[in-house]
Amino acid sequence: MTTASSSTRIPGCAGAQIAAAGKRWDAVRTDRFLGLQAVDRLGAAAGPVIVEPAAVYFLVPPGGTRAWDLPQSKGLGPGHYVVLPAAERTRPPGPYWLLPPERPLAAVDDVRLAAAIVALLYERRGWETTLNSFRHARPSPS
Repeated sequence: MTTASSSTRIPGCAGAQIAAAGKRWDAVRTDRFLGLQAVDRLGAAAGPVIVEPAAVYFLVPPGGTRAWDLPQSKGLGPGHYVVLPAAERTRPPGPYWLLPPERPLAAVDDVRLAAAIVALLYERRGWETTLNSFRHARPSPS
């Protein structure tokens, strides 16, 4: 059994480790709301998902974030680090696995994740456009 060096352990987050992206997996970070919507859209295809108070992380195959350029998300490849919760950590406080790593860590396809995020952003933008049109169409109070 090998143990991680003390520099990769995080005090106060039982069993959590800081791990380098770009080796076994890359990660995509989204804001929490968008990430949870993407998990809902992807279902079981979402793969392992990490939740923090303000963000959601999807683990994708190495190199999957090389050309990542989508709003409200960031691709994390070589040179970036992600907090991996302990395998049994499935609820807060602290970072936890929304979908535990029972499958290979990089189980979600980056193209499928990107398609889900684009669809969600388009739907959100369409709703906001409709709402703004409604606001401008209403007579202003006298």
